[in-house]
Amino acid sequence: MKFLKGFLRLLLLLLIVFLSTGLLVKETSYQVNTSIDRPLQEVFTHFYAKKTHKEWQPNLQSIKALDIKEGVVGSLYELNMVKTTDTIRFIEKTIAYIPNKKLIFTLHSDQLFKTDDYEFQELGSTTVITKNVVYKSEDYLMQCLFPYLKNKFITLDKNYLDNFKSYIEKQ
Repeated sequence: MKFLKGFLRLLLLLLIVFLSTGLLVKETSYQVNTSIDRPLQEVFTHFYAKKTHKEWQPNLQSIKALDIKEGVVGSLYELNMVKTTDTIRFIEKTIAYIPNKKLIFTLHSDQLFKTDDYEFQELGSTTVITKNVVYKSEDYLMQCLFPYLKNKFITLDKNYLDNFKSYIEKQ
């Protein structure tokens, strides 16, 4: 009986800690980067070309243009990502486009809002891509969960950048 009471107290404490996370942490952010042995203009052009994204994002099932804006900013795309057996639909909006310098996208799904801020920098004969990421959610339980998934998010985004590096360096 003592063991059961102790276990229930521990379970209650963990639940309180988990639920208080959403009160304390409103967004989850991090940064990843990669260096690519290619000129900046080539890297930027291939990175923004939506038709190549399936080559280096293995979870990307499809990408469809919804609204292409002449100045690029404001363009909307529908991305379908496969996660195990489910498909997750995202709406991606381009909110900043500075050729050879910066790309910022927002991604919305049912339960998350993500901002991907890419900075491109030429260092000698290499190009460095730095990705700043922010996750938010209007769903309280998701907001509580994001900080605990941060390392998985970092690994996923780093893998995507490394996949892009492998893809572009083979071109």
